[in-house]
Amino acid sequence: MESQFNDKSSQMNKDNFSAQSRSSFNMDTKDLPTHLEMDKVHWDLMKLSYEEQLSQLETKYGVSFNEEKQQKNVTIKIQARSKGVQYINLESHAIRALTQLYQKLASAAVTCELKNSTDATLVASAVEKLQQEHHCVVAEDVFSRWRLVGLPEHLGPAIAEIEKKLQKRVFDDKKKKSIGYSEDVPHARGIQWNQTPDYGQGAVGGSIRDEEVNFKGRSENAEEETCSICLDSFTDKRKLKCGHEFCQGCIRMSVESMGSICPVCKEVFGILEGNQPNGTMNVTKSRSSLPGYQDCGTIEIYYDIPGGIQTKKHPNPGKPFYGTTRQAYLPDNREGKEVLSLLQRAFNQKLIFTVGKSTTTGADNMVTWNDIHHKTGRHGGRYELM
Repeated sequence: MESQFNDKSSQMNKDNFSAQSRSSFNMDTKDLPTHLEMDKVHWDLMKLSYEEQLSQLETKYGVSFNEEKQQKNVTIKIQARSKGVQYINLESHAIRALTQLYQKLASAAVTCELKNSTDATLVASAVEKLQQEHHCVVAEDVFSRWRLVGLPEHLGPAIAEIEKKLQKRVFDDKKKKSIGYSEDVPHARGIQWNQTPDYGQGAVGGSIRDEEVNFKGRSENAEEETCSICLDSFTDKRKLKCGHEFCQGCIRMSVESMGSICPVCKEVFGILEGNQPNGTMNVTKSRSSLPGYQDCGTIEIYYDIPGGIQTKKHPNPGKPFYGTTRQAYLPDNREGKEVLSLLQRAFNQKLIFTVGKSTTTGADNMVTWNDIHHKTGRHGGRYELM
């Protein structure tokens, strides 16, 4: 729907705006979010696993990703690199792309815990050496439970390399079974075990094979038998229209955190609904014209989002948030009416506003715009009277 909105807005600009007047863009974007908060482990893993993608996003949108580290979390601030005469602010688009990349990593990342916490110091040293060799895994120590975190295609080889160097099995056997690979991992060969490890059906016994680890552990069609979120056998399997399958409980939790988007291919299913608090959207019409549209009147939109208590869809559930009132304008012509219908649809799907940090005042728990731009002043904008 946002693409439709942007298409309509673009067409209106082409039909009514002069090329000389496009140097300024007076849209109300100051309250759009320009930062993303995530746990430090996921950010460290993103920098290792998606280094090239992050660089491409910075280049594409002309921004820099600057991190501010806290005790357990990190805040990624998106900042435009230049603001010339023809500058167009793409920070909000960059943060959306970064959020999608973060969601992709968070839904795909898997962990493997140590069998014995006393091995943590020894394994941590091995992990640091692997990172220097460009292995995309990170260590996490939560509530005295040390674990290795990475994408499935990276975690298995890293585990094999660590256990090969240490010459003993230090990671949880059950977790290793759940990783699953379509072929043997060559890093695992050459490990001498005290006894034959049981990694499932893929582990073959014998005097020679006893010295090898097989991370396959599943049949060739195992991918079809496993949920992509929990990496375990399906429980109450549900198939999306895109063809990907998940446990009913897993996809329900994914919808609660990410919306009705497939965690694998990002295709939208069902009705996409945001976390906009309850409020009203009222529309009136005026005979006065907007600059550049002197042949028609004006559509006036009034938003009223009262304050309230945040739900589990918001950043701080149970805490109060502060409401807002906003006013926006459209030309009362065919294009304006089409854009109005799209805005009404977006409002009904709770996509116009969200709860977060105001980039204007820096205050938290505020109702702010949610990346659908509006014209909030009668005068100004990218056009002049023609």
